[in-house]
Amino acid sequence: MSPSYTLTNDSLTIILDGKTFSLRRGAKNYDAARKAIIEEKWDALPSILSPGLAITKWLGGGWDFVEHFITFEGEKVDQKLNDRMLAMAEDGSSPKGWMMFWERLQANPSWRSVNQLYAFLTHEGIPIDEADGHILAYKAVRRDYKDFHSGKFDNSPGVTNKMSRNKISDDPNVACHVGFHVGAIGYASTFGSSDRRIVICKVDPADVVCVPYDASAMKVRVCKYTIIGNYSGTPLPSTSFKEDADEDFQGHYDSSVEDYEESEDDDDGEEVEIRDEKVEVGSTVSPWAKFDAMSEDALLSEVLPELRAYAAHGLKITGASKIPGGKAALVERILEVRKK
Repeated sequence: MSPSYTLTNDSLTIILDGKTFSLRRGAKNYDAARKAIIEEKWDALPSILSPGLAITKWLGGGWDFVEHFITFEGEKVDQKLNDRMLAMAEDGSSPKGWMMFWERLQANPSWRSVNQLYAFLTHEGIPIDEADGHILAYKAVRRDYKDFHSGKFDNSPGVTNKMSRNKISDDPNVACHVGFHVGAIGYASTFGSSDRRIVICKVDPADVVCVPYDASAMKVRVCKYTIIGNYSGTPLPSTSFKEDADEDFQGHYDSSVEDYEESEDDDDGEEVEIRDEKVEVGSTVSPWAKFDAMSEDALLSEVLPELRAYAAHGLKITGASKIPGGKAALVERILEVRKK
């Protein structure tokens, strides 16, 4: 049965399930609602008119929508995640991957780790797996899939590496500590030697221990990860948050710090990685060397968070994250500084 509606050249009023929706030309969902009425696609109207109505078809198993807010087991989800899932439902996309992400995140025992994780997810090419809510990220390894420093830890596709969580620091001020590290492509692609191989890793949000300040939130310290394949050179889709991480993460990205890697047996008798894998001591290769050599067009093709990190830490441009005008203005400033 069709809903009651009034359609004019500039406005649309619809009564659906006892609720009245009034839209004027220029509203975000005006054209879609008008088209649905003209084509008599009545089933499409709920998701077009209200993300609150749209999200309900995805709910179940502890999920609910109460007073314009998504809840899980009676508690409101994070505001940013709430807005993201409502927007996805409004656009007709499935928010199930993010729902599973939130469920897995509730199994993370560290309040600090839970709240730090969103800064890492602002970087491009770090999607959430729609099948299970896990995070996909990158790791640089040797050509033989061993870690760079010790050469002991296998990172071949299909391998899972793990260690006891209580051995790992969740303090973001501690740059290098016990634990495994995976990161954004901007971190992985500048790590190790030029003969590196980059693999794609899957991480359960429950196993994230820390997002260190030292890499501008481009890496995470985890207690477990699984290698699912090789990086082809094309970044993974960006299904995560698109926000500025630099405000909360102003740490220095330093790949020349002396570091070491040891191993010991955990409770299961498995060998574990102890230290972050960094460039060999004495290396003069800057983590920003590839950006230094880029032309204006090449810089404009890079993602904004990594350009901001380069500007702030590679060129020491104060307030790089606050320069108005978006990517074009930032690149213009980068080129100005490089000429000096």
